[in-house]
Amino acid sequence: MDIPVRHGAVSIPVQESPLNSRPPVKPAVANEPFKHVIDEYKHQAQTITCTCGWHGSSATLDRGGSEWTAHLFEVRGKKR
Repeated sequence: MDIPVRHGAVSIPVQESPLNSRPPVKPAVANEPFKHVIDEYKHQAQTITCTCGWHGSSATLDRGGSEWTAHLFEVRGKKR
């Protein structure tokens, strides 16, 4: 549906776009660094398999954090 918009003495039709509740898809970048994300999670066993192949526990350790958190710190660095 075209909606006329007035610019000075000239009326310019503008295309009305439908509302979209989804955010735009981020295009893939070839040089983007590998992201370490959960590939598989087993709740009862509290184990995680990372997309890089790392496998370990998601259970919280006495010192806080988990093996998964330690893996992320190792590959990503400390929190920003």
